[in-house]
Amino acid sequence: MKTCVLLTFLLLLFPGICVAQKNDITVYGYVTDSVSGEYLQEVQVISGTIGTVTNKYGYYSLQLPKGNHTLEYHYVGYRTVKKELKLTKSDRIDIIMSPGLSLKEITVSPEEKSQLFTEKGMGKYSVITAKMEPLPSFAGESDIMKTFQLLPGISGGAEGSSDIIIRGGGNDQNLLLLDQVPVYNQNHAFGLVSVFNNAALKKADIYKGGIPPVYGGRLSGVSSLWMKEGNMKEHRQTLKLGTIAAGLLLEGPVIKDKSSYLISVRRSFLDLIYQGIMALDNNPGAIPGFSFLDVNAKVNYKLNQNNHLFWSIYTGRDRFSMKMKEDNEKGKFYFGWGNLTSSIRWNSILSRRLFSNITFYFSNMDNKQENQIETNDIKNIQQNISRTNEFGGKISFDYTIGENQKLNFGIQSSLQNFYPVMQYVKNGAETSYNKGLGFSLLSIAPYIEDKISFGAIQINPGMRMIYFNNENMAYIRWEPRFRITYHPFSGHTFMAGLTVMNQPVFQVYNTNYGWPVDYWLPFLSENKPSHSWQVSVGWHYNISPGFDLTLESYYKKMRDMIYVDEPVKDYIGSGDFQHPDITSGYAYGLELLLKFNKNRFNGWISYTYSRSYRQFIDQSGYFPFRYDRPHDLGAVANYKLGKSKKSVMYFSGVLGFRSGIPYKVATQYFPGQTPPLVENGYFEDFSMVDYYPKTPDIRMKNYFRIDLSFSTEKKIRNGSRTWQFSVLNVTNTQNPYIIYRDNNDMKMKQLVLFPIMPAISYTRKF
Repeated sequence: MKTCVLLTFLLLLFPGICVAQKNDITVYGYVTDSVSGEYLQEVQVISGTIGTVTNKYGYYSLQLPKGNHTLEYHYVGYRTVKKELKLTKSDRIDIIMSPGLSLKEITVSPEEKSQLFTEKGMGKYSVITAKMEPLPSFAGESDIMKTFQLLPGISGGAEGSSDIIIRGGGNDQNLLLLDQVPVYNQNHAFGLVSVFNNAALKKADIYKGGIPPVYGGRLSGVSSLWMKEGNMKEHRQTLKLGTIAAGLLLEGPVIKDKSSYLISVRRSFLDLIYQGIMALDNNPGAIPGFSFLDVNAKVNYKLNQNNHLFWSIYTGRDRFSMKMKEDNEKGKFYFGWGNLTSSIRWNSILSRRLFSNITFYFSNMDNKQENQIETNDIKNIQQNISRTNEFGGKISFDYTIGENQKLNFGIQSSLQNFYPVMQYVKNGAETSYNKGLGFSLLSIAPYIEDKISFGAIQINPGMRMIYFNNENMAYIRWEPRFRITYHPFSGHTFMAGLTVMNQPVFQVYNTNYGWPVDYWLPFLSENKPSHSWQVSVGWHYNISPGFDLTLESYYKKMRDMIYVDEPVKDYIGSGDFQHPDITSGYAYGLELLLKFNKNRFNGWISYTYSRSYRQFIDQSGYFPFRYDRPHDLGAVANYKLGKSKKSVMYFSGVLGFRSGIPYKVATQYFPGQTPPLVENGYFEDFSMVDYYPKTPDIRMKNYFRIDLSFSTEKKIRNGSRTWQFSVLNVTNTQNPYIIYRDNNDMKMKQLVLFPIMPAISYTRKF
């Protein structure tokens, strides 16, 4: 490791010495959308053989020699912009790009504006969320997490789940960011829908290898989602009605071309319909209810041409409840979970070569379970609450050294607080509150990355140093990062990367006492932060205009992974998580992606061969872990049926095949009891608590599903309307959601969550 650290530092320093700094003229500025006024990320800015791309905030800086230049701006789905310049000194040039496709643009890139995602080098994909709408969707809700699952090297969890499994690592090994703020729970409706409302999103990046040093804190991957900034030109509204939820988005200028707002609200409505029907019954008995709600909001303000402020917030909540009434006794059960994130960001052009971004943020996740019994004489309440929150700050800089070299560097710091289980009990007039065990984790991480081009070769050496302190122990870990890209001749690109990561937190999920308990914890006094390193190589080949082939392979090694197994010893949280199992593991795989885009037909075929193994430190031998899915095949196709000036129709299909995963089925059962609600007593009924083996004892059967959809969009007065009709699992394949052993006959049975399922949605844009 010391040799690796030294080598990385030498690679960072060497280019600054050896690259001649001949050019003192810098062209810089922002690139924005002509319709909305929003900044555009990763726009190609080219002058001859010299080029760059806009950063995550739409800013670019390019060094050029004196003289005449033709500056070209290219972005998928936008008309190419050309600027004829005679440079004698540095100049700021802000560019406005218009959506659309010109014939000349086809010669630059074969990708039409209908292309859903683009590859951005070693192990990275960028998804344009607006292009997801024609794809089949659960209950009419477009879901970025489900789209990620269709890409090679990325798989889903249980059937219908929004979890993502990247290269053999669990969902909790992925860093999930919304406007650069960590999100700790991504699931609505127990994972059937993700918390990210597609209407409020602009773009989503996902990294599975070659991860830049700006990201850290997880072992496997990074998902970075960006909210829209709000239209600076005109007020717009979007209303969407789906099978289970409705959404409304409002955006527009506060001050035209200077400040804008965005507000997006989505809520499920089946509970409102059901409860309305039940209200007609004078004695309905038990009334269940389930709902989810999320709200996205964003405001931004241009202080001047060099300084821009953003404030964004997200809040979402799921609620499951059951109300009962019998004679003089009323009962209520409630379970809910939710997220709250907020960030303030300040972008600034400090000089013609230096750009900065400062972010302060807050993130909170909590779960709450409540049992309540009320009679004429007494009211008894018990609440169990778990909470995780994080306060943090980041400052980053982009510095243009020369025409072939750029430097990204900065520092990040966060304070995380963990409360696994807090308990509140009210017995009549007596109340008690137990905050339980609490933990804190301080993290500080400076980082640096160099981007250097030598003709056909581009190298990206980087280093991230991270300091962890959990109040009892402190660690300093070095994380070298390295990527290299080589273009030996036209149409071919070879890539390789090294990524070292450390993860100081882990997730606990248990359901043994009748409700889900989902919380995060830091590494404890007896443990270390988890560690992984990954090497990957790849080859990209542009077969012909409209056809691209990519091959990638990887090997990943992991150690000191904290694993809390079922069952929990103590429902108030003083059991297994303090003495968890420690595992090591490795994963490897080969990924293939064939992307096509020809005339009216576009899509891709992906195939992944992957293996994922674990080993407990107190046992010998590796075993296939729950993320071991040898074969994963996906296919996506979109066909534009017809297009006129006022309407367009799409027929889309998605096919998925996955090997069955290793799975644990309970081998023993023993009586359990619900939490105490009254003094010296329990509920009369008892539950059965499952006992699971330490390693998987079966493998689920293979997964297969085909989804189809038809969409029609039409321009009408004051906007447009879109209808989408989807059918999920058209073959009605019985894919298991869970497998269990029946207590009566001890036979294994499966719960199927998705039989053939139709859905419809209607979207109206004003």
